[in-house]
Amino acid sequence: MTVQVEFSERLTERVGTSGAYVSVDDETTVAEVVESLAAEFGPERLSSDTTAIRESAVGSESLSARATVTPGDRLRLVSHT
Repeated sequence: MTVQVEFSERLTERVGTSGAYVSVDDETTVAEVVESLAAEFGPERLSSDTTAIRESAVGSESLSARATVTPGDRLRLVSHT
C-alpha cells in the first residue's frame, strides 16, 4: 500500500520532481514517510521546517511528525524556507 506525496513548489525545485509514492503500512508515521523520501532524494533537500498536510475531498489537515498515515492518503509537503 502507498501514500501519494505532492511537493510544494520550493520542494519540487530541491528534489527535482513534483511528487512521489511511498510504501506504508497501517502504523507508518509522517516522520517515517519523510525519512523514506530523504533516503530517496537526499536529506539536505528536505528541510526541518517541512509541514505535512493531508488532502481529502472534505478539506485539508496539518499533521504532526507522529501522526499515522493511512494507505491511500494524499499528503502535501510544504517547506517554509
